[in-house]
Amino acid sequence: RPTVVAYGEVRPGVRTQLVAQVGGRIEAIAPAFIEGGEFAPGDVLLSIENTDYLASVDERLSRLAAARVDLEQAVADADVARRQLAGQKNPSPLALKKPQVARAEAALKAAETALALARTNLKRTQISLPFRGRVQSQSADLGEFVSPGKVLGTVFGTDIAEVRLALTDRQLASLGIPIGFSGETEGALPAVVSGEIGGVTGRWKGALVRLDAAIDPATRTVYGTVRVNDPYGEGSSETMPLAVGLYVDTEIEGRPIIDAVQIAAEGLRAGNEVFILN
Repeated sequence: RPTVVAYGEVRPGVRTQLVAQVGGRIEAIAPAFIEGGEFAPGDVLLSIENTDYLASVDERLSRLAAARVDLEQAVADADVARRQLAGQKNPSPLALKKPQVARAEAALKAAETALALARTNLKRTQISLPFRGRVQSQSADLGEFVSPGKVLGTVFGTDIAEVRLALTDRQLASLGIPIGFSGETEGALPAVVSGEIGGVTGRWKGALVRLDAAIDPATRTVYGTVRVNDPYGEGSSETMPLAVGLYVDTEIEGRPIIDAVQIAAEGLRAGNEVFILN
């Protein structure tokens, strides 16, 4: 199997900005919410003052209770009207109180929706993320008033790391995979990622999981993605984690070559000839 060597920069599988969905004053910040801080899924990184949102939930609860009473009253009135008009022929829907019942039902539904939104806004005062990761940058601090849409910081996930590689046509031939290849359906190709930080070289096991479906018109190459699982934990080297932003070498295992003999590169002469001793 030939080995294809390519170079690229490590990037996270997930990178996102923390954005406030509700407005208010930041009343608490977790110790992990600092450049380089580590957080787990569901950890609250920032808390926005929730007094107004608690009051909104209480108000919506009272409106919901009133809407339920109105609906019960409308249903009772409709029942009375139906009994009183039982002897009449083709009484109108208005006389039977049907529109009043429908309006009360709609008002109850609106009150339930408003309560659900108020509770959602209350939850949004506690800002967390559904994945494990680290903080890349922080752009909000304790006591600051934020409005909806305010960027609070940038974070990235540490479950997987990816390396984007530019592969030439010859390298694709050595790999034996087509453009648009997906390792999820066709089987990923084993790869080894290596890089150096502070004079120490680390090596990490990964796999080529996909190729882009188009050729880059500027470089005439096809970009592939090598994935390393848990680069800051089990997938890390014994010496260091596979840090985001590191420039690395990547060795990808190519397709098997049948009926061939492997020779040293120095054995190849001009004109693609090899001298044989017999």
